Amino acid sequence: MSNDLKFGKFKAAYSGLYSEVTVDSIAVGNGDRVGVLFGEQEPIEFVNQVLLGENHPAKEYWNDVILTVKWAKSFADAVNANPAPVYLQGHEDFANGAMRQIPAGYIVGAKVDEEGDGRLLLRNRLFAEGKFSREVIDQTMREINAGVLNTSTGDYEKREWHYDEETEEIKVFAVESLKNQTNAIVERDMNASAASIIASNFKFTPCDADGNDTGAPVEYGEIFKQGEDSMDKKTLLGAIKTMFKDGAVTSTDLVEALGIELVDEDMKAKLATFKEVEALLGDVDVKEFVTNTLKAQDEAKEAAFAALKEEKLKAAFPDEGELRLARHMFSITDGDIDEEIKRIQGHEDMIAEHEAALMRMNYTPSAVAGGSADSGEWEA
Repeated sequence: MSNDLKFGKFKAAYSGLYSEVTVDSIAVGNGDRVGVLFGEQEPIEFVNQVLLGENHPAKEYWNDVILTVKWAKSFADAVNANPAPVYLQGHEDFANGAMRQIPAGYIVGAKVDEEGDGRLLLRNRLFAEGKFSREVIDQTMREINAGVLNTSTGDYEKREWHYDEETEEIKVFAVESLKNQTNAIVERDMNASAASIIASNFKFTPCDADGNDTGAPVEYGEIFKQGEDSMDKKTLLGAIKTMFKDGAVTSTDLVEALGIELVDEDMKAKLATFKEVEALLGDVDVKEFVTNTLKAQDEAKEAAFAALKEEKLKAAFPDEGELRLARHMFSITDGDIDEEIKRIQGHEDMIAEHEAALMRMNYTPSAVAGGSADSGEWEA
């Protein structure tokens, strides 16, 4: 950023809220009731998402609850018909079930994005004047834009339990939101579902080091689109990483937006071959088949080597004593058997064993029998 944006009324890390979703991209549901609730107050709004599907289960005590698109649509329908409470201090309504808690705002609109695993998008509006002082609301705005807060969505819902006989697992699915739809602002890691705040319309007023305004207020999201004040590569990649982690952007989105292919021709050919192998094997797992095949090949190779080794040892060492010693001295499991046999034959232990073998056969050198040791002849 340039120096004139170095100071601002709200100092925050903005990249966590850089998203293709804007507050106004989610329509207000029941405009009449929202108008009565907020009147002419400044619309202080933010958007949170709740990711759906088996890849993003919500945690509930000992269960994982899978939030379905059907559940999300019923939640959105309920919110669009009647604004739902937003609590600023966590799930305040759980503190005392017999007492109605005063919310800090309301969910004023919702929609379901069915792309990929799907997500529920909620438009939340806080009271500029209400239960909490403006100082608390301002602090909450800063905390949201700094990425240190999150949301926890609650309701009474209809569920289905599915039992998988093969895995002996029970999966729990939320299939309908029945009543008491709420949103609670919580610490960033205290939500049970895969939820995150992804956009806001909070204003940023650039100012100097003394706090004097140096420009007109702008929305946080617009800071990244102001010419020379646009994000540098490191910040941009960090923002994309955050969006990807939160599920706001998918690999498909990146491929389409950048006009690139993540898989080259070589990889496509290998993938096609792999699919052909899968088709040939049918129900057999490819990894298991390859592992077993390689193991069988190794075992066959070891058996062939052992058989050839035994055959050559018997040919080189006809005496049983020498053969036993040769087997003991043989040290390789792969390679040139003949070279190993030559090594063994030249070893001093084998030479001594060979001489002992000759003695056992009643052979004596010709020199001992009265002949010449240099004749190279042996006689009994």
